[in-house]
Amino acid sequence: MDQNECPLLRLSPELILQVLEYCPPSTHLDMALTCLTLHHRRKLLDLHREADAKYRLTSDLCPETVIDLLKDNTRAKIERWHVRELEIWGSRKDWEDWRPWVPNLPGTCGLADGSPTRHGLFLQDIQRYIRTALELWTFPEFQRYSGWEFDSEAVQRDLEAGHDGFLKLLLIATCPRLDSLRFVKRGLDPHTTLDWMAYVINKDSTYTGNWSQGFESLRNIAVGVETDQRMNDESVHRDGGDFAALLYLPNLESLYFNDLHYDRDKENHPYFNMSDHYGFPYGISRVKHLFIDGASGFSPKFYKAIAFVSRDLESLVLRVGTEYGQDLDDVDTFVSRLAVDNTTTLQKLIIYNPGGMHGYRCTNYRPQELDGLENLKLFTIAASDIELDALHQLHKRPNAEKLADHVSKAFPSSTEAIYI
Repeated sequence: MDQNECPLLRLSPELILQVLEYCPPSTHLDMALTCLTLHHRRKLLDLHREADAKYRLTSDLCPETVIDLLKDNTRAKIERWHVRELEIWGSRKDWEDWRPWVPNLPGTCGLADGSPTRHGLFLQDIQRYIRTALELWTFPEFQRYSGWEFDSEAVQRDLEAGHDGFLKLLLIATCPRLDSLRFVKRGLDPHTTLDWMAYVINKDSTYTGNWSQGFESLRNIAVGVETDQRMNDESVHRDGGDFAALLYLPNLESLYFNDLHYDRDKENHPYFNMSDHYGFPYGISRVKHLFIDGASGFSPKFYKAIAFVSRDLESLVLRVGTEYGQDLDDVDTFVSRLAVDNTTTLQKLIIYNPGGMHGYRCTNYRPQELDGLENLKLFTIAASDIELDALHQLHKRPNAEKLADHVSKAFPSSTEAIYI
Protein backbone atom coordinates (compact mmCIF):
# COMPACT_ATOMS: atom_id res chain seq x y z
CA MET A 1 0.00 0.00 0.00
CA ASP A 2 1.24 3.50 -0.86
CA GLN A 3 2.54 5.18 2.30
CA ASN A 4 0.38 8.26 1.61
CA GLU A 5 -2.78 6.27 0.90
CA CYS A 6 -5.52 6.45 3.53
CA PRO A 7 -6.07 2.90 4.88
CA LEU A 8 -9.75 3.67 5.36
CA LEU A 9 -10.21 3.78 1.57
CA ARG A 10 -9.27 0.09 1.30
CA LEU A 11 -12.51 -0.81 3.07
CA SER A 12 -15.72 -1.40 1.17
CA PRO A 13 -18.16 1.55 0.92
CA GLU A 14 -20.69 -0.41 2.97
CA LEU A 15 -18.21 -0.94 5.80
CA ILE A 16 -17.11 2.71 5.70
CA LEU A 17 -20.73 3.77 6.08
CA GLN A 18 -21.13 1.47 9.08
CA VAL A 19 -17.98 2.96 10.66
CA LEU A 20 -19.36 6.44 10.08
CA GLU A 21 -22.50 5.59 12.03
CA TYR A 22 -20.33 5.29 15.16
CA CYS A 23 -18.28 8.45 14.57
CA PRO A 24 -18.98 11.75 16.35
CA PRO A 25 -21.19 14.05 14.27
CA SER A 26 -18.35 16.57 13.97
CA THR A 27 -16.40 14.13 11.75
CA HIS A 28 -19.11 13.49 9.19
CA LEU A 29 -18.31 16.44 6.92
CA ASP A 30 -14.59 15.65 6.93
CA MET A 31 -15.35 12.05 6.04
CA ALA A 32 -17.75 13.08 3.29
CA LEU A 33 -15.18 15.32 1.65
CA THR A 34 -12.46 12.69 2.00
CA CYS A 35 -14.28 9.80 0.41
CA LEU A 36 -15.98 10.21 -2.97
CA THR A 37 -18.49 7.49 -2.19
CA LEU A 38 -19.57 9.20 0.99
CA HIS A 39 -19.66 12.54 -0.78
CA HIS A 40 -22.28 11.16 -3.12
CA ARG A 41 -24.16 9.54 -0.26
CA ARG A 42 -25.77 12.71 1.00
CA LYS A 43 -28.13 11.20 3.56
CA LEU A 44 -26.08 12.17 6.61
CA LEU A 45 -25.32 15.62 5.23
CA ASP A 46 -29.01 16.15 4.62
CA LEU A 47 -29.65 15.18 8.25
CA HIS A 48 -27.14 17.83 9.30
CA ARG A 49 -28.87 20.49 7.21
CA GLU A 50 -32.27 19.58 8.57
CA ALA A 51 -31.01 19.49 12.14
CA ASP A 52 -29.33 22.89 11.85
CA ALA A 53 -32.47 24.48 10.41
CA LYS A 54 -34.78 22.90 13.00
CA TYR A 55 -32.76 22.82 16.21
CA ARG A 56 -30.07 25.51 16.11
CA LEU A 57 -32.39 27.58 18.30
CA THR A 58 -34.70 25.26 20.18
CA SER A 59 -36.94 25.31 23.24
CA ASP A 60 -39.21 23.28 25.47
CA LEU A 61 -42.36 25.03 24.17
CA CYS A 62 -43.41 21.62 22.84
CA PRO A 63 -42.80 18.88 25.45
CA GLU A 64 -41.96 16.30 22.78
CA THR A 65 -38.94 18.29 21.59
CA VAL A 66 -36.91 17.21 24.62
CA ILE A 67 -37.98 13.57 24.23
CA ASP A 68 -37.06 13.55 20.53
CA LEU A 69 -33.63 15.06 21.14
CA LEU A 70 -32.84 12.55 23.90
CA LYS A 71 -33.43 9.50 21.71
CA ASP A 72 -30.53 7.09 21.37
CA ASN A 73 -30.04 7.05 17.61
CA THR A 74 -27.90 8.69 14.94
CA ARG A 75 -30.50 11.29 13.99
CA ALA A 76 -30.88 12.51 17.59
CA LYS A 77 -27.10 12.67 18.08
CA ILE A 78 -26.79 14.85 14.99
CA GLU A 79 -29.68 17.03 16.12
CA ARG A 80 -28.13 17.55 19.56
CA TRP A 81 -24.85 18.48 17.91
CA HIS A 82 -26.57 21.36 16.11
CA VAL A 83 -28.30 22.84 19.18
CA ARG A 84 -26.59 26.18 19.87
CA GLU A 85 -29.28 28.01 21.85
CA LEU A 86 -31.83 26.52 24.24
CA GLU A 87 -34.80 28.29 25.82
CA ILE A 88 -36.55 26.85 28.88
CA TRP A 89 -40.05 28.29 29.26
CA GLY A 90 -41.28 26.46 32.34
CA SER A 91 -41.45 23.35 34.52
CA ARG A 92 -43.88 20.51 33.90
CA LYS A 93 -44.78 18.66 37.10
CA ASP A 94 -47.46 16.17 36.03
CA TRP A 95 -48.78 14.65 32.82
CA GLU A 96 -51.54 17.23 32.50
CA ASP A 97 -48.76 19.78 31.99
CA TRP A 98 -47.45 17.91 28.94
CA ARG A 99 -49.01 20.40 26.57
CA PRO A 100 -47.25 23.15 24.61
CA TRP A 101 -46.44 26.42 26.31
CA VAL A 102 -48.22 29.32 24.61
CA PRO A 103 -46.33 32.62 24.96
CA ASN A 104 -48.56 35.69 24.84
CA LEU A 105 -46.21 38.61 24.29
CA PRO A 106 -46.40 40.90 26.09
CA GLY A 107 -47.88 38.80 28.85
CA THR A 108 -47.48 35.53 30.64
CA CYS A 109 -46.84 32.07 29.22
CA GLY A 110 -49.54 29.46 29.82
CA LEU A 111 -50.32 25.93 28.67
CA ALA A 112 -52.28 25.34 25.49
CA ASP A 113 -55.79 23.95 25.60
CA GLY A 114 -56.34 20.36 24.56
CA SER A 115 -55.00 16.98 25.56
CA PRO A 116 -51.45 16.23 26.78
CA THR A 117 -49.04 14.87 24.19
CA ARG A 118 -48.46 11.80 26.35
CA HIS A 119 -49.41 10.28 29.71
CA GLY A 120 -46.21 8.43 30.56
CA LEU A 121 -42.74 7.24 29.57
CA PHE A 122 -41.62 3.73 28.71
CA LEU A 123 -39.75 2.06 31.58
CA GLN A 124 -36.77 1.27 29.34
CA ASP A 125 -36.48 4.96 28.45
CA ILE A 126 -36.61 5.99 32.12
CA GLN A 127 -33.86 3.50 32.92
CA ARG A 128 -31.79 4.80 29.98
CA TYR A 129 -32.12 8.38 31.22
CA ILE A 130 -30.89 7.36 34.66
CA ARG A 131 -27.98 5.38 33.18
CA THR A 132 -27.02 8.42 31.12
CA ALA A 133 -26.93 10.57 34.26
CA LEU A 134 -24.71 8.06 36.07
CA GLU A 135 -22.35 8.06 33.08
CA LEU A 136 -22.20 11.86 33.06
CA TRP A 137 -21.81 12.38 36.81
CA THR A 138 -19.96 9.96 39.06
CA PHE A 139 -21.14 11.25 42.48
CA PRO A 140 -18.04 10.01 44.34
CA GLU A 141 -18.52 7.40 47.03
CA PHE A 142 -17.10 9.61 49.79
CA GLN A 143 -20.05 11.97 49.37
CA ARG A 144 -22.43 9.18 50.36
CA TYR A 145 -21.61 9.80 54.02
CA SER A 146 -22.81 13.39 53.70
CA GLY A 147 -26.16 12.33 52.29
CA TRP A 148 -25.23 13.37 48.75
CA GLU A 149 -25.79 10.08 46.95
CA PHE A 150 -27.72 10.10 43.69
CA ASP A 151 -31.21 8.81 44.46
CA SER A 152 -32.13 7.01 41.24
CA GLU A 153 -35.38 5.71 42.74
CA ALA A 154 -36.56 9.25 43.49
CA VAL A 155 -35.64 10.30 39.95
CA GLN A 156 -37.63 7.38 38.54
CA ARG A 157 -40.68 8.37 40.62
CA ASP A 158 -40.43 11.95 39.38
CA LEU A 159 -40.20 10.83 35.76
CA GLU A 160 -43.14 8.47 36.19
CA ALA A 161 -45.16 11.36 37.68
CA GLY A 162 -44.47 13.66 34.73
CA HIS A 163 -41.66 15.91 36.02
CA ASP A 164 -39.52 17.13 33.13
CA GLY A 165 -36.70 19.05 34.89
CA PHE A 166 -34.35 16.05 34.93
CA LEU A 167 -34.91 15.41 31.21
CA LYS A 168 -33.95 18.97 30.33
CA LEU A 169 -30.86 18.64 32.53
CA LEU A 170 -29.78 15.67 30.39
CA LEU A 171 -30.48 17.61 27.21
CA ILE A 172 -28.34 20.55 28.35
CA ALA A 173 -25.53 18.18 29.34
CA THR A 174 -25.53 16.23 26.05
CA CYS A 175 -25.63 19.07 23.51
CA PRO A 176 -21.89 19.29 22.76
CA ARG A 177 -21.98 22.74 21.10
CA LEU A 178 -24.56 24.48 23.29
CA ASP A 179 -23.57 28.14 23.53
CA SER A 180 -26.54 29.93 25.13
CA LEU A 181 -29.12 28.87 27.71
CA ARG A 182 -32.11 31.01 28.68
CA PHE A 183 -34.70 30.48 31.42
CA VAL A 184 -37.84 32.55 30.85
CA LYS A 185 -39.48 34.18 33.86
CA ARG A 186 -42.92 32.62 34.33
CA GLY A 187 -44.67 33.71 37.51
CA LEU A 188 -43.48 31.77 40.54
CA ASP A 189 -41.99 28.87 38.56
CA PRO A 190 -38.50 28.31 40.06
CA HIS A 191 -37.40 26.16 37.07
CA THR A 192 -36.68 22.63 38.27
CA THR A 193 -34.07 22.30 35.51
CA LEU A 194 -32.05 25.07 37.15
CA ASP A 195 -32.32 23.26 40.49
CA TRP A 196 -30.97 20.10 38.85
CA MET A 197 -28.08 22.01 37.26
CA ALA A 198 -27.08 23.45 40.63
CA TYR A 199 -27.35 19.98 42.18
CA VAL A 200 -24.96 18.22 39.80
CA ILE A 201 -22.52 21.15 39.80
CA ASN A 202 -22.39 21.27 43.60
CA LYS A 203 -22.49 17.54 44.26
CA ASP A 204 -20.24 16.31 41.47
CA SER A 205 -18.46 18.66 39.09
CA THR A 206 -16.93 21.06 41.62
CA TYR A 207 -15.34 18.04 43.36
CA THR A 208 -14.35 15.89 40.39
CA GLY A 209 -13.64 18.51 37.72
CA ASN A 210 -15.88 16.38 35.53
CA TRP A 211 -17.90 18.57 33.16
CA SER A 212 -20.32 17.23 30.57
CA GLN A 213 -19.92 18.44 26.99
CA GLY A 214 -22.93 20.74 27.24
CA PHE A 215 -21.85 22.31 30.52
CA GLU A 216 -18.34 22.81 29.18
CA SER A 217 -19.50 24.49 25.97
CA LEU A 218 -21.87 27.00 27.62
CA ARG A 219 -20.80 30.62 27.20
CA ASN A 220 -23.98 32.59 27.98
CA ILE A 221 -26.76 31.97 30.52
CA ALA A 222 -29.80 34.13 31.31
CA VAL A 223 -32.09 33.26 34.23
CA GLY A 224 -35.47 34.96 34.59
CA VAL A 225 -35.79 36.62 31.17
CA GLU A 226 -38.76 39.01 31.25
CA THR A 227 -41.51 38.60 28.63
CA ASP A 228 -44.13 41.02 29.95
CA GLN A 229 -42.40 44.38 30.47
CA ARG A 230 -42.64 43.84 34.24
CA MET A 231 -46.45 43.83 34.12
CA ASN A 232 -46.39 40.94 36.58
CA ASP A 233 -45.22 41.65 40.14
CA GLU A 234 -44.83 37.97 41.03
CA SER A 235 -41.24 37.12 41.88
CA VAL A 236 -39.52 33.85 42.68
CA HIS A 237 -36.89 35.51 44.91
CA ARG A 238 -34.16 33.17 43.75
CA ASP A 239 -31.66 32.00 46.31
CA GLY A 240 -27.98 32.75 45.85
CA GLY A 241 -27.14 29.04 45.73
CA ASP A 242 -28.24 28.63 42.09
CA PHE A 243 -26.47 31.86 41.17
CA ALA A 244 -23.21 30.72 42.78
CA ALA A 245 -23.37 27.26 41.20
CA LEU A 246 -23.64 28.61 37.64
CA LEU A 247 -20.50 30.68 38.17
CA TYR A 248 -18.48 27.44 38.36
CA LEU A 249 -19.20 26.53 34.72
CA PRO A 250 -15.70 26.34 33.23
CA ASN A 251 -16.18 28.52 30.13
CA LEU A 252 -19.08 30.76 31.13
CA GLU A 253 -18.53 34.33 29.89
CA SER A 254 -21.87 36.06 30.49
CA LEU A 255 -24.50 35.57 33.22
CA TYR A 256 -27.80 37.43 33.55
CA PHE A 257 -29.63 36.57 36.78
CA ASN A 258 -33.04 38.03 37.66
CA ASP A 259 -34.79 38.17 41.06
CA LEU A 260 -31.67 37.46 43.10
CA HIS A 261 -32.71 37.88 46.73
CA TYR A 262 -30.64 37.59 49.88
CA ASP A 263 -32.12 37.12 53.34
CA ARG A 264 -29.92 39.06 55.75
CA ASP A 265 -31.51 37.31 58.73
CA LYS A 266 -29.43 34.22 57.89
CA GLU A 267 -26.34 36.05 59.09
CA ASN A 268 -27.82 36.29 62.58
CA HIS A 269 -27.51 32.52 62.97
CA PRO A 270 -24.47 31.77 65.17
CA TYR A 271 -23.16 29.04 62.84
CA PHE A 272 -23.79 30.81 59.52
CA ASN A 273 -20.87 30.78 57.10
CA MET A 274 -21.20 32.49 53.71
CA SER A 275 -18.75 30.15 52.01
CA ASP A 276 -20.35 26.98 53.35
CA HIS A 277 -23.91 28.13 52.67
CA TYR A 278 -23.51 29.35 49.08
CA GLY A 279 -20.17 28.00 47.93
CA PHE A 280 -19.15 30.98 45.80
CA PRO A 281 -16.19 30.24 43.48
CA TYR A 282 -13.85 32.78 45.01
CA GLY A 283 -11.52 34.07 42.32
CA ILE A 284 -11.84 31.07 40.01
CA SER A 285 -14.91 31.82 37.85
CA ARG A 286 -14.25 32.73 34.20
CA VAL A 287 -17.28 35.00 33.89
CA LYS A 288 -16.60 38.33 32.16
CA HIS A 289 -20.03 39.96 32.11
CA LEU A 290 -22.42 39.90 35.06
CA PHE A 291 -25.94 41.41 35.06
CA ILE A 292 -27.81 41.12 38.37
CA ASP A 293 -31.44 42.16 37.90
CA GLY A 294 -34.25 42.53 40.43
CA ALA A 295 -31.69 42.51 43.25
CA SER A 296 -32.86 42.83 46.85
CA GLY A 297 -31.67 42.39 50.43
CA PHE A 298 -27.91 42.14 49.82
CA SER A 299 -25.59 42.50 52.82
CA PRO A 300 -21.92 43.63 52.87
CA LYS A 301 -20.84 39.98 53.15
CA PHE A 302 -22.94 39.03 50.12
CA TYR A 303 -21.52 41.94 48.12
CA LYS A 304 -18.00 40.86 49.02
CA ALA A 305 -18.69 37.29 47.87
CA ILE A 306 -20.00 38.45 44.48
CA ALA A 307 -17.17 40.95 43.94
CA PHE A 308 -14.53 38.24 44.35
CA VAL A 309 -15.99 35.46 42.17
CA SER A 310 -13.99 36.19 39.01
CA ARG A 311 -10.55 37.45 38.09
CA ASP A 312 -11.78 38.16 34.53
CA LEU A 313 -14.78 40.39 35.28
CA GLU A 314 -15.05 43.16 32.66
CA SER A 315 -18.57 44.50 33.19
CA LEU A 316 -21.10 44.51 35.99
CA VAL A 317 -24.69 45.75 35.76
CA LEU A 318 -26.87 46.04 38.87
CA ARG A 319 -30.58 46.78 38.74
CA VAL A 320 -33.35 46.80 41.36
CA GLY A 321 -37.02 46.36 40.55
CA THR A 322 -38.13 49.95 41.12
CA GLU A 323 -36.89 53.48 41.71
CA TYR A 324 -39.35 53.95 44.54
CA GLY A 325 -38.45 51.21 47.02
CA GLN A 326 -35.31 50.62 49.02
CA ASP A 327 -34.25 47.21 47.77
CA LEU A 328 -30.51 47.53 48.34
CA ASP A 329 -28.40 49.19 51.03
CA ASP A 330 -24.61 49.55 51.31
CA VAL A 331 -24.07 49.79 47.55
CA ASP A 332 -20.91 51.79 48.25
CA THR A 333 -19.51 48.69 49.97
CA PHE A 334 -20.08 46.70 46.78
CA VAL A 335 -18.31 49.27 44.60
CA SER A 336 -15.32 49.48 46.92
CA ARG A 337 -15.00 45.67 46.97
CA LEU A 338 -15.16 45.58 43.17
CA ALA A 339 -12.30 48.09 43.11
CA VAL A 340 -10.22 45.88 45.39
CA ASP A 341 -10.88 42.54 43.68
CA ASN A 342 -11.13 43.60 40.00
CA THR A 343 -8.46 46.30 39.80
CA THR A 344 -7.22 45.72 36.25
CA THR A 345 -10.18 43.99 34.57
CA LEU A 346 -13.39 45.93 35.32
CA GLN A 347 -14.26 48.32 32.48
CA LYS A 348 -17.99 48.96 32.92
CA LEU A 349 -20.09 49.53 36.06
CA ILE A 350 -23.75 50.37 35.43
CA ILE A 351 -26.55 50.95 37.94
CA TYR A 352 -30.22 51.00 36.89
CA ASN A 353 -33.00 52.42 39.08
CA PRO A 354 -30.46 54.02 41.44
CA GLY A 355 -33.27 55.55 43.49
CA GLY A 356 -34.01 52.06 44.82
CA MET A 357 -30.51 51.51 46.22
CA HIS A 358 -28.49 53.46 48.76
CA GLY A 359 -25.02 53.75 50.19
CA TYR A 360 -23.84 54.58 53.68
CA ARG A 361 -24.27 58.36 54.15
CA CYS A 362 -24.46 58.86 50.39
CA THR A 363 -26.96 58.38 47.57
CA ASN A 364 -25.24 55.38 45.96
CA TYR A 365 -21.47 55.62 46.23
CA ARG A 366 -18.83 58.35 46.24
CA PRO A 367 -16.16 58.70 43.52
CA GLN A 368 -13.45 57.67 45.98
CA GLU A 369 -14.92 54.14 45.98
CA LEU A 370 -13.63 53.82 42.41
CA ASP A 371 -10.02 54.28 43.50
CA GLY A 372 -7.95 51.37 42.26
CA LEU A 373 -9.98 50.62 39.11
CA GLU A 374 -7.23 51.16 36.57
CA ASN A 375 -9.21 50.42 33.39
CA LEU A 376 -12.74 51.60 34.20
CA LYS A 377 -14.21 53.26 31.08
CA LEU A 378 -17.96 53.59 31.65
CA PHE A 379 -19.91 53.94 34.89
CA THR A 380 -23.01 55.40 36.55
CA ILE A 381 -22.81 57.83 39.47
CA ALA A 382 -25.19 60.26 41.18
CA ALA A 383 -24.51 64.00 40.87
CA SER A 384 -25.21 64.41 44.58
CA ASP A 385 -22.44 61.91 45.38
CA ILE A 386 -19.94 63.86 43.27
CA GLU A 387 -20.79 66.99 45.22
CA LEU A 388 -20.70 65.12 48.52
CA ASP A 389 -17.26 63.75 47.71
CA ALA A 390 -16.05 67.25 46.93
CA LEU A 391 -17.35 68.51 50.28
CA HIS A 392 -15.45 65.76 52.09
CA GLN A 393 -12.26 66.31 50.12
CA LEU A 394 -12.26 70.11 50.07
CA HIS A 395 -13.60 70.53 53.63
CA LYS A 396 -15.98 73.34 52.63
CA ARG A 397 -18.59 73.99 49.97
CA PRO A 398 -16.65 74.59 46.74
CA ASN A 399 -17.39 77.16 44.09
CA ALA A 400 -18.02 76.07 40.51
CA GLU A 401 -14.37 76.37 39.52
CA LYS A 402 -13.06 74.30 42.41
CA LEU A 403 -15.81 71.72 41.94
CA ALA A 404 -14.94 71.37 38.26
CA ASP A 405 -11.27 70.95 39.13
CA HIS A 406 -12.11 68.31 41.73
CA VAL A 407 -14.35 66.39 39.33
CA SER A 408 -11.67 66.32 36.66
CA LYS A 409 -9.36 64.52 39.09
CA ALA A 410 -11.91 62.44 40.99
CA PHE A 411 -12.38 59.62 38.48
CA PRO A 412 -10.04 57.00 37.01
CA SER A 413 -7.84 58.31 34.20
CA SER A 414 -9.21 55.57 31.93
CA THR A 415 -12.74 57.08 32.05
CA GLU A 416 -14.40 57.47 28.65
CA ALA A 417 -18.06 58.08 29.57
CA ILE A 418 -20.07 58.79 32.73
CA TYR A 419 -23.83 58.48 33.15
CA ILE A 420 -24.89 60.95 35.86
